[in-house]
Amino acid sequence: MYINIIKIVFCILSTLIIFYYTNLAKPCRSNINDGNHFNKNTFMGFLINHNPGYVCPLGVIIGKIMIIICLFQIYFLYNNKYDQIIYIHIILLLIGFILSFLNIRLQQNILPAFILQLLVVIIPS
Repeated sequence: MYINIIKIVFCILSTLIIFYYTNLAKPCRSNINDGNHFNKNTFMGFLINHNPGYVCPLGVIIGKIMIIICLFQIYFLYNNKYDQIIYIHIILLLIGFILSFLNIRLQQNILPAFILQLLVVIIPS
């Protein structure tokens, strides 16, 4: 049971890190101009494009969705049913990591959250 409590703490910490950097943090100085992926007049351009140092609207939305995902993780970990969702967790972690390449500066900031989520997956219950 202590392992699951540690995993729950890791989930909460990683969620706080992701939410902070995607929704609360002030824009950071960045010389990396990796924010122009699609035409600005398209829906995908609206979701993914961002100015250097800012987070795209998709990142803001995903940061908020992470709170809901964290609540699910806590529920399954607390009730010793994490094995039922481990593969979903791995897939979501992989998708999140791939999407983080759209904003390298943000990726650097939330890397500890990815590491904490990976620890949740690989630490045996």
